[in-house]
Amino acid sequence: MSFLKISSFVILLAAGSAAAQAGPATSVAQLWAGVGLETILPTAQLGFSLPVGRVGGLTVEPRAQVEVSPVLFFGADLLLAQGNVGWYGGPSVGVTANAGGGWRAGGVLGYRGRTREHLGFYAEGGLRYTVLNDFRVGNGGVPGDTGPHRFTFPSPSVRLGLTYRF
Repeated sequence: MSFLKISSFVILLAAGSAAAQAGPATSVAQLWAGVGLETILPTAQLGFSLPVGRVGGLTVEPRAQVEVSPVLFFGADLLLAQGNVGWYGGPSVGVTANAGGGWRAGGVLGYRGRTREHLGFYAEGGLRYTVLNDFRVGNGGVPGDTGPHRFTFPSPSVRLGLTYRF
């Protein structure tokens, strides 16, 4: 079983057990839209989160998202937060949509606030490990070498954006 499948299973298991342990969450569904940098590349993010329960004093809120940069990623975060406003964070996994495939895993930490009843903002940082298979690096410094390569790197990120609460 691949690392990505195991990570996805752990996130889904944690979200399901949190929902089974606790009553209704205090926050509401949110739409997330933002821009930022992943390593040094500009990115745009669109996500949707829905609270599934509470563990202790924390709301468990899985977030599904699409991140567009030179590589398209589909991802999921398991956010743990104290409510609609304040600090949040948790593990993050994703897969790439490019033909060669790839994945990333790590975590995010952020702060979200509210400017109006339904409209808010967020500032988020993350650190993930990214693997891109069949990555084309041009000539790679070797004449005629345009073949695919496996490219792995730590991938720090920073994002700013808006949230809309339903």
